[in-house]
Amino acid sequence: LHYRFLERLVDEIGMTRMSQPFVIHAPTQNGVEMFPEKAGVSGWIPLIESGIQIHSLEPTRFITLDVYSCNKFDKQKVYNFAKKYFEFEESEEHYIERGINFG
Repeated sequence: LHYRFLERLVDEIGMTRMSQPFVIHAPTQNGVEMFPEKAGVSGWIPLIESGIQIHSLEPTRFITLDVYSCNKFDKQKVYNFAKKYFEFEESEEHYIERGINFG
């Protein structure tokens, strides 16, 4: 789910992949979660324009998403795409404009 989300979000906001997404599940030992309260998935996709990260915690159904780019993008598209994909009911967002004096 996270892998496809990262792939498709890049296309949705018109950015360029540097590689495929990297997605890792929290460690298990003999099929048992080593950190059950932290069981979840982290993923990252490097972009020519910077990168996107997602982290989730399965026990609490918590997701955090960071879209960092030196290009402008439509943050509402990101929100709408994530809402459709993960069907969350509550959310908060923070937008920080960086590199204001860059090129």
